[in-house]
Amino acid sequence: GFAGLLLEYEPNLSASARKNLNYIRTAGEDVAHIVARMREFYRQRDKQEILFPLNLNELAEQVIDMTRPRWRDIPQGRGIMVETETDFTPELPLVAGIEAEVREAVTNLILNAVDALPGGGKLIVRTRTQKIAGDKKGSNATTRAYLEVVDNGTGMSEMTLKHCLEPFYSTKGQRGTGLGLAMVYGVMERHQGKIEIESELGKGTTVRLVFPLLTQRAEPGVGKELFNLPPDLHILCIDDEPMLRELVKEMLQKEGHTVQCADGGQAGVDMFRKAMEVKNPFDAVITDLGMPYVDGREVAKLLKKDSPKTPVILLTGWGAFMKRDGEIPPQVDGVLSKPPRITELREILARLTKNRN
Repeated sequence: GFAGLLLEYEPNLSASARKNLNYIRTAGEDVAHIVARMREFYRQRDKQEILFPLNLNELAEQVIDMTRPRWRDIPQGRGIMVETETDFTPELPLVAGIEAEVREAVTNLILNAVDALPGGGKLIVRTRTQKIAGDKKGSNATTRAYLEVVDNGTGMSEMTLKHCLEPFYSTKGQRGTGLGLAMVYGVMERHQGKIEIESELGKGTTVRLVFPLLTQRAEPGVGKELFNLPPDLHILCIDDEPMLRELVKEMLQKEGHTVQCADGGQAGVDMFRKAMEVKNPFDAVITDLGMPYVDGREVAKLLKKDSPKTPVILLTGWGAFMKRDGEIPPQVDGVLSKPPRITELREILARLTKNRN
């Protein structure tokens, strides 16, 4: 989160600093996303999840850079050469997706390809578009975006090819978890896309990700303008973790909002009531879930009793599981998963305060 603040609000950073900060932010977000989804290989996409415009060329280039130690540095240290080549279609149309998930999928494919080149070889990452004919029932032809990872390595047997998308199926022994391709399959299912695999023993493998194109007009880099977010919200942030309080406060202040923080549930309730007394009420409340004595559920219950129309947003590391299991308290208007991201804060605040007087 702090890396994201530096990237967005510090214009004088060097190109190298921006690149490295972006790696830090990206890796942190991806780890959090993977941990939250370890049990969810085949879940359907939550309708509340926002899909953003994605440039597959840029995303693939980023993954190649981030995985450089695995395909270049480590093999070279053992005297092995992996030649990497890109073949990107210029001005590739955008696709709609969850960036962390798609990046995770491409990362898995590149690492799998490197593992299939134990003695060295060639790795190709390419993108293209292709028009797919309609079916016999009269549906129109559609264009899809393709991202392919190709290697000339060991290849797969028919048995491996048959089972490679199953969770925990691995041919790597103790070096493999068997989660990689299963997670890629789940990602493509949630993006209304598909994964295609062609492989032959001793000749290599091609893994193809097929994405539907973005259907609505949208620009890369979703910002607050897209969400029509008022710049002057009065927001209360309640969290017993100082670093998280500071992160959320700084994110929101950079967006032009007035933010007050409380270090616990009861302190937050007292601050909320005091603001109402002095006729300076909060427009929204963001509260942690797990806090001693008065937790986020109790905070939401008390605040809604005092002010039913004030949006209450729960910020928790268990957000994805609460949504899936239907455990969101009725007094809570929205849920954000930790770590908070500025785009998600913008979206949920815009949605919950759009009818603010």
